[in-house]
Amino acid sequence: YSVSVSMRSGAPMSGMPEVTLINAVIGQLARRYNVPWRTTASQSSAKTFDAQSGYESAIAYMSGASACSNLMMHAGGWDEAGLVCCMAKFIADAEQNLLIEKYARGISFEYFEDALEAVRR
Repeated sequence: YSVSVSMRSGAPMSGMPEVTLINAVIGQLARRYNVPWRTTASQSSAKTFDAQSGYESAIAYMSGASACSNLMMHAGGWDEAGLVCCMAKFIADAEQNLLIEKYARGISFEYFEDALEAVRR
């Protein structure tokens, strides 16, 4: 669990850009030493389910996916650094997670020859 901390209050600030950088470094180290690693996914420091909450969740999940984490935990519904679980945000995060999972899988060329054959006909 990687998180920045507010220097004023000591509260966890999970939606900060430093968390994205930490995920990138941990991902590089895990690949270098060939060990699995997990990260938290859709966390946000927002107090309510709003645009900030969605943006921070998307960035957090994308950073873990881009850093090739083996397991993404807490991937839905978390706001205010895990103090609040919002069911509406859970549904929105589930949709977002599907999109990022598809992005992380990459482009498949499994049926490429079949597609070319269909174009040639």
